[in-house]
Amino acid sequence: MKRPLRYDWSWDDSGSGGRYNGSFWLPVSPNGYSPVGFVCSGEAIDGNGHNVPTDMTLAYCVRNDLLTWTGSKWIGPLWTDEGSGARGQCSVMSWTQTPEGAAIDPGVVTSSFWNIQWTRHPNMAASGPGMIRLLRPEQAQSKAIAKATKIHATGLSQGIQAVVQTALKAHQDSLTLVTNQLHATIPSDPDKISRPAQISGNEKLIGGDTASQSIPAVTHSPSQFSATGSMLAGIGNSIGLDQLPGFNQIPLLKGVRVTDAEFTQGTIATGPEAGQPWMCLSGNVTVQTNRFGSVSGQVIALSRLYKKEGLRTGYVIKVPTTAVASKLPGLNSDPLNALHFSDAAVTFGQETHSWNVADLPVEVKTALQAYAPTGKELITFPKGENVWLVASVQSNSLLAAPFTVLNAAPAKVLFTAIFPEKPTDPFKLRATLQTKYKTTGFLPSGINLDMPDMEISTGSFNGVTLWSDLHLNLSKKLHVDLPARLDFPVGVNPLSGISVSGIIPGTWKDPMGLKGLSLSEMKISGTFGSLPNLGLAANMNLGQGWDLDLAGALSFTSPVALTGLRCDIPRDLSLGDLISLHGIIMKAAIPSAQIPSLATLKLPIDVVKITKPSFSIAEVDMPALNFRQGISFNGGLKLGTADLGSAYLWMLADKGLECTGWVSPFNVGPIKISGAGPDKRSGTPDDKPMLDLKYTPKSAFDVSQRCYLSGTASIPGVGLDAFVDIGKDNLKMNLDGMLAGVLDAQIVASGTQAVLTDVTKGGDMAFEGFLRTHAVQNIKNAVNNSIGGNSVVKKAIDFIGGGIDIRSVRVKGSLDGLSKGTLASGSVHAAAFGKAINIDFAQVSIADFNTSIASQIGARVITIAQDLITNPGAYFKALCDLSVELGGDVVKLFKMDPTQYYSQATQDIASVGIKAFDSAKQGAQFAQNTAKEAAKAAEGAAKKVEKVLSDIASGALKLLKSFF
Repeated sequence: MKRPLRYDWSWDDSGSGGRYNGSFWLPVSPNGYSPVGFVCSGEAIDGNGHNVPTDMTLAYCVRNDLLTWTGSKWIGPLWTDEGSGARGQCSVMSWTQTPEGAAIDPGVVTSSFWNIQWTRHPNMAASGPGMIRLLRPEQAQSKAIAKATKIHATGLSQGIQAVVQTALKAHQDSLTLVTNQLHATIPSDPDKISRPAQISGNEKLIGGDTASQSIPAVTHSPSQFSATGSMLAGIGNSIGLDQLPGFNQIPLLKGVRVTDAEFTQGTIATGPEAGQPWMCLSGNVTVQTNRFGSVSGQVIALSRLYKKEGLRTGYVIKVPTTAVASKLPGLNSDPLNALHFSDAAVTFGQETHSWNVADLPVEVKTALQAYAPTGKELITFPKGENVWLVASVQSNSLLAAPFTVLNAAPAKVLFTAIFPEKPTDPFKLRATLQTKYKTTGFLPSGINLDMPDMEISTGSFNGVTLWSDLHLNLSKKLHVDLPARLDFPVGVNPLSGISVSGIIPGTWKDPMGLKGLSLSEMKISGTFGSLPNLGLAANMNLGQGWDLDLAGALSFTSPVALTGLRCDIPRDLSLGDLISLHGIIMKAAIPSAQIPSLATLKLPIDVVKITKPSFSIAEVDMPALNFRQGISFNGGLKLGTADLGSAYLWMLADKGLECTGWVSPFNVGPIKISGAGPDKRSGTPDDKPMLDLKYTPKSAFDVSQRCYLSGTASIPGVGLDAFVDIGKDNLKMNLDGMLAGVLDAQIVASGTQAVLTDVTKGGDMAFEGFLRTHAVQNIKNAVNNSIGGNSVVKKAIDFIGGGIDIRSVRVKGSLDGLSKGTLASGSVHAAAFGKAINIDFAQVSIADFNTSIASQIGARVITIAQDLITNPGAYFKALCDLSVELGGDVVKLFKMDPTQYYSQATQDIASVGIKAFDSAKQGAQFAQNTAKEAAKAAEGAAKKVEKVLSDIASGALKLLKSFF
C-alpha cells in the first residue's frame, strides 16, 4: 500500500441547505495503485467542511495486482442528491460480484464514485467496483488496512455511535431537566401520565418510571357527588365557586360567587370512564389569584369523578391575552417572544386532569370554542394556577417546521405553562396535539407520533420540541414504549433532520440474553430525516473496575430494534484481565460455577494483550457490523513488547473465551514470521500469521486451553511452516520445511519467560530436530555415489548383499545460527552390512551438510566392508553374538546355540572351501532370523526389557532385515 499523492474534490453540499457542511474527496493514487474509498470532510473536523484534507494518512492506495474487477458490476443507485442544490452530484450505488466467495470475497470497494447521470469519476480505476482479493473487512488483518476496513466494516456502527455520543452531550442539560418531569407534568390523560414505561417480553426492566410522581387519589363517594349536584341545580343563578366538590378546601375561593350562573350535569358517554358523573358551572366571576392577581371574566368550572383517581375539579376564566402575558416569565425571551396568541385564560386544577370536550353540553362547547375549536379536543387542567394560551398555526412561523414534518396541522394550538421550580429552570409552554401523525420523509418506517406533546421553552435550546412515545425492540425479549423528544431548531426550514432523545428509566436485567448482567442509565439519541439514525447509550457495571459506558445503533426495520452496544476501553487488557472478566460473567450467569485460578492456567496471561480494545455486546451475529452474539473485544494484538497486529476476542458465560488474531510480520530473534493466515495454510492468498487462542473452563479442575500462532518463517530467505506455541512462561516454535532450501527438516525451538517478554531477543532460543525422509535419502544417495565404485564395497555386497541404511539424522542449534545457515551440532545413526555407524558432528554449514556427512559415512562403510571380506567367519560370529545380546531363549527356538551354529558353519568352510560363500550367506540369514525371533520372544516374555527392545532390539532388527 502507498499514501495518496493528493485529494481531488468530488462533491460538497454547498447550496443544499444542510445543517452542517460536508464534502467528498478522491485520493489520487501513485501509478499502478488504486485508492481505497473516499475521504469525507465535515464541519466538525476542520471548521469549514469544504476544505481539502491535508492529512495524507487518512487513506491508502492498493497495488493494482492485489485488486480484481472480475465479475463485479454496478446494479444501480440507491440514493442520489438530485434536487438538493448541492455543488456537484453524487449517488450511493449498489453492486454485485459473481461468483460470490469463489476467487475473491467482497472487500473494500475502490474508487466507487459516480454522479447521478451515471458518469464515472475520471480518476476511477475501472467501470466496476474493484475488490481487494480475499480481504474480509471485519477481520482488520493488518495495520496497513485498518483505517480503510474500519470505514467499510464498522463505519456505520461507529458513526452512529459518534452521533449518539455527540447528541447525548448536546442534549445532556436538557435531558437532565426533564428527567424528573417526563410526562408527570405533561398535561394529558391521567392514565397516560401516571403509567410506567410500557414493557413486554421475557427480559426485565425493573425500577424506574416515566412519571416522577404518582397521581394521588382524592376520595369522594358517588353519593356525595350526586347530592352536591342536586343541591347546586336548585340554588339559582348565583352560586359559590367553593361549593363545587374539591374547591371547598381552597382558601382563595372562599366566598367567591359566580353570577349569571348556569349549572349542568351528566355522565361520561364513552371510553374507560363511561358512566362516571360530571358537573359544570359557568357564569361571571372575579377571583384573587397568587400568580396573576385579581382575575375577572367568564368562568367555566368543571368537576368529575374518576373510577380510580376519584375527584377532579378545575376552572378556566377567559381573559385578554395582555392580562396574563406580562405575568409569565420568559414570554419576552427567545423563542417564546416570537409567538402570537389569539386567546388566553387563567386556569386552576385541584389535581392535574383532562376532559374530552365532546362529553360536555353544547353550551359549554360553545363557551370553550376558542380553546377547543372542533369540539373534540382533550383539554387539560394542570394542578394549581396556570394559563391557557391559544396560538394560530398559520399566524406563527415558529410552528411551521414541526407541522411540516407532521404533514398535518390543527388550526390552533392550546398551550399551558410549565413554571420553573428553581431560578435556573426554564419556563415552558406545552400543548398536547390531538392526532396520531404519520410523517413523510422524516420518521423511519414503523415509527409514528401518537398524540405528541409540543413544548417551547427558554434556555439553551432555541426551538420547538415534540414529546411522543417511541416503540423500541431492545432485544427479542424486551420491547419498550418510552417518551422521546424531537427538537426543531428555530429558523431551519425546510429541515434536513430533527434530533431525537429520550430516557429509559430503570435497569435492564439479562440484556440481549446475557444472563446475570444488567444495563442502567439508558438514554436514546439520534436524528430523524432522509438518513435517519438512532442510538442507545447505557451503563454496564460488572464490578471489580469494569464500569462501561456503552452506545449502539438501532436498526430501522419494523419494529425498530437494537443491533448491539459497544464502547472503547481506555487501557490495554491482558489475557489475564479477559479471563478474569469471563469469570465475572460466568459467576453472574451460573452462581454455582467453579472458576479456575489464573495461577493454574498454562496460558500466557500476562504477555498476550489486546491493545486499545473496544467492548461490545450483541444478541445475534452481525458480521458486517463486527457484532457476535455475546461479548466481544476488538483491538490490537501484543505479545510482550511486540505489536503483532489485530485481534478479535469473544466470550460467553457457558462457552468460554476465544481469540482470533491477524498478525503483521514480526521477528523472533533473527527469524521473520509471516504467512499462513486464517486458513492455516501457506501459499494461499490470505497468508499472514494467525493467532488461535481458546479457554473453556469446564470445571475448576478441567480446562480446555490453547494459544498458538501459525505462519511462515523465513530462514534465511526460504519459507518454512511455523507453529508457535505460546505458554504461560515459555514459547515453543515448531518449524517444518527446507532449511536454507537444502535440508527437509522439522525442528522445535524453545524459549523462556524472557523471550515471551521480548520476542525480538529470541535469537538465543535453542532448537532440536530431525531431517525428514527426503533429506535422509539425499544423504544416502550422496554416500552411494561416493563409494559405489569402491571395489571393497562391491565385494562385500556380492558376498552378503545389502548395503547402507541411515536410520536418523538429528540436528541442534540456535535461531541465530540457523539464520546464518549453520547447525551447531547433531548426530547420524546409520548401519552398513549389519554394523552400526554413529557419527557426531559440530558447526556444520547447512549448505555443505550433505557433502560433509556423506564423506564421513562413506569412510566408515569402506572400513566395515573391508572387515567383512577379510574375515567373514569372525564377522558372522559378531552378528551371532549380537543376536544373543538381543534375545533371550535362542536355543529353545532354534534347537542350537548360535556359537554351535557358528562352529558348524566354520567346519563347513574348512571342509568345503567352495561352500564358504553359501555358508556365510546361510549364517547371515540365521543371524537375521535369530534377532527377529529373539526380539519377539523377549518382547512377549518380560516387560522389564521393553525399553531395551524398543530402543535397541527393534532398531537393530530393522537394520538386519534391510541389509540381508
